[in-house]
Amino acid sequence: RGDRMELRAAYSWTGATDLGVELPISEVESAYLTTARELGPGLLVTESRESLIRPIEEDLGGAPRSALVMRIDFENRVAGYLVFGDPDRDDAFAGQDLAALENLKDHVASGFIKGRLLVELEELNDTKNEFLGIVAHDLRSPLSGIIGFSETLIRLREEGRLDDRFLDRSLKNILGCGQHMLELIGELLDVAAIEAGRVDLKLTQERFSDLVTERLVLHEGAARAKDIALGVDGLLDPAEVMVDRIRVVEVLDNFISNAIKFTQPGGQVLVACRTQDSELITSVVDNGLGLFPEELEQVFSGKRSSARPTGGETSTGLGLTIAKRLVELHRGRVWVESEKGKGSTFSFALPVVS
Repeated sequence: RGDRMELRAAYSWTGATDLGVELPISEVESAYLTTARELGPGLLVTESRESLIRPIEEDLGGAPRSALVMRIDFENRVAGYLVFGDPDRDDAFAGQDLAALENLKDHVASGFIKGRLLVELEELNDTKNEFLGIVAHDLRSPLSGIIGFSETLIRLREEGRLDDRFLDRSLKNILGCGQHMLELIGELLDVAAIEAGRVDLKLTQERFSDLVTERLVLHEGAARAKDIALGVDGLLDPAEVMVDRIRVVEVLDNFISNAIKFTQPGGQVLVACRTQDSELITSVVDNGLGLFPEELEQVFSGKRSSARPTGGETSTGLGLTIAKRLVELHRGRVWVESEKGKGSTFSFALPVVS
């Protein structure tokens, strides 16, 4: 888990006990690999061990002086170690022990990897079901509006009580509901295309500050309608980046429009661009509703946050998910800093053209 390993122990192939101990990977490797000899890829033998883990082993019934170690690799990193030791033996392992472990290695590693993949598939399935639930809820509202307005119009026409003003207002509401549904479906298709790897970026070299200035002009009307001050924070860095102009503008638009949506009338939204460590960092800062600490980790997952648009605007919740995927396709990264009631800063970094 991150840079730590969870320790489990068993006296046989079944019934492993969680020891309730997590140690840094470096400490585990120091205990088992410092004096180890490599027998083959991912197979080691270690002898005459003294380590911080020894007291844990003593509690289990004894600390073996020598141990066979099997390294398990998963997705180009060390996922764990299987350590075989016998506290009743002081001698090194015999040749048949080493041969048996070598024969087992591929089977054990395969079983471990399949188990990890199964867990990941279960998590993905849970995420998919939650995601579909959110989408179904979001589609139900505008669809209910279309049906409700349509039924009312039909009934009033049949009763001869349909006037032009009500007809005009109802048609506009139906149009708005339909546009909201189209937006949601479009975002769903975007997510599906990105996840399936069907998005081909058409990269061009762009001065990103020019794109920022262009998009700020576009969002001025929405900000003015809510009496929100929209502008830049300091000078925009003129650094150039290789981007798909259409896709990266989609990210920028999402961050700016969200900041306007979730900021109270009379608030402020600022955009900043700066270069740091060969990256161009673009941040959209607002003094709006902000997020709770527990919401920060899932804000790009498509899950709903506690914040709601302050001016009755619509929000599907999928825009940030799409933005994160698009930035990552550009070999960039995205993150958020926020405090409930004090505002948010959404940032993304892109490699600078050297």
